[in-house]
Amino acid sequence: MKVGQIGEFGLIDRIKKKVRSTSEAIRLGIDDDAAAFVPKKGMVMLLTTDVFVEGIHFDSSYATPYQIGWKAMAANLSDIAAMGGIPRTAVVSLCLPDKTDVEWVEAMYEGMEKILYRFGGYIVGGDTSAALSEIVINIALTGEVEGKQMATRSGAKVGDVICVSGDLGSSVAGLKILREQRKTGEEIPEKWSYIMERHLLPLPRIHEARVLVEETNAHAMIDISDGLASEIHHICALSGTGARIYTGEIPLHSQTKLAAQEFGTPSHHYALYGGEDYELLFALPQKRAEEVIDIIEGETETKISTVGAIVEAHCGITLIDENGDQESLPFRGYNHFSKKMVRRKIS
Repeated sequence: MKVGQIGEFGLIDRIKKKVRSTSEAIRLGIDDDAAAFVPKKGMVMLLTTDVFVEGIHFDSSYATPYQIGWKAMAANLSDIAAMGGIPRTAVVSLCLPDKTDVEWVEAMYEGMEKILYRFGGYIVGGDTSAALSEIVINIALTGEVEGKQMATRSGAKVGDVICVSGDLGSSVAGLKILREQRKTGEEIPEKWSYIMERHLLPLPRIHEARVLVEETNAHAMIDISDGLASEIHHICALSGTGARIYTGEIPLHSQTKLAAQEFGTPSHHYALYGGEDYELLFALPQKRAEEVIDIIEGETETKISTVGAIVEAHCGITLIDENGDQESLPFRGYNHFSKKMVRRKIS
């Protein structure tokens, strides 16, 4: 069945059956002109939004609608994680060609709802519109965080330790394999299963961020959506500092290294410039770094790696390799309006 056959209100009725929108905090959900919910006392409200465009951010030839919905919501959840927040309510707006299968839309909502509900959030509304060609998915997500614990990109201090969660570069490595499979038509071997999942079903670090802000006020934090190089530039620009990143300390999964080797690319380039890992990059005071890292790893079982240090602004932002050789780290990552890079973010 196509969306053009059942119309906007028929589609909304189908969507309502796919999402949960009832909790003590939610007064009104999908049925009214606007959703209504009650923020918790003493909390600061967070609001983020992301748009996913067919042909730019996703490709149905190798991503299922469930995976597309999951990833679109994960991108928003990662922004809430970067602030140390707790996700609350989401509204989803869709632009759909009338030839779109209703079942495609339902499966996409299942993916969105699955990951959002996992972290305690609810879909409470949205909008639908006709589109002439490509599908467009826009999500706005609210969250909450204690005012004194809110993490921001600014505030990194000279001497801070630079840390990252998980491993980096896996998403773009998975994308490379997916694109190669699309060209050859061959089945993807099991040896790529980890980087496939990291690209198609990323898991934002909500829990890790909460443990971090509850244990200490990270001097600065950001999620890694556009690559490590881009994100450290954002932190330094807003903090008035420089940074040193050590190539040998960047955490890379074995499948990422193998994929980079097969494509003839230095594996750390995937971490620096690949993006869509949705890990956390944060600066900790050196005197508490080891203690805080042990607590995060103990409570979440997520590996935390120290990859560099915050330095004086006049030192710039540099990359230091295993031999001690130093070079300037360019402000480079995904840019929506760069023709050379616009195709790289397709998922």
